[in-house]
Amino acid sequence: MNHSDLLAPELYNMAQDIDRFADDPKKVALIWTNEDGDTQKVTYLQLRKQSNRFANALQRMGLKTGEKVMVTLPRIPETYAIYLGALKLGLIISPGSEMLREKDLLYRAEHSQAKATICIDTMTDRFDQIRESTSIEYFISVGKEVEGWSHYNQLLKGESEQFEMVQTRSDDIAFLNYTSGTTGNPKGVIHPHSWLMLIKLSQPNYGLM
Repeated sequence: MNHSDLLAPELYNMAQDIDRFADDPKKVALIWTNEDGDTQKVTYLQLRKQSNRFANALQRMGLKTGEKVMVTLPRIPETYAIYLGALKLGLIISPGSEMLREKDLLYRAEHSQAKATICIDTMTDRFDQIRESTSIEYFISVGKEVEGWSHYNQLLKGESEQFEMVQTRSDDIAFLNYTSGTTGNPKGVIHPHSWLMLIKLSQPNYGLM
């Protein structure tokens, strides 16, 4: 391996390394099965189109490159398009578990100064309880429609399947994760876009996320 193989390009967005698989329209990105055994396959091309539509929707809402968004979703097909759409716009994603309670969400929202939250419908009531105490301006639900929340499927309607990915530097922040906080408040841990380059090196045949 050459030393140059260890270096990420100056301009790099990790979403581009996933989008490139969409050049093969039949290549499957993920296979998802629910508790009832129903299976859904999503190709990289479908994922590219849906994430582009979501990136356009986020941009139309007013979100800007470098702003933080809290994403609290289970591993459902929509989650992957949401992550990629946010990355394409250059947003910083703060992932969260469905086990988080109101105080946990409030701490993360305050610490990160998140501008948006995207969560499963079963968690919207927790965010509603802290809504007035945070910097969050945009509330997006996935699953059932919830009063007072923008709905993911509705946001996609009419949006273009084309999106010019924002140019991010390889050392720009892509993810802001939080530690468990067992001995105090959780600590923020950042991952730049070049983080995916390390995964590629350690797992040459890596798949989607």
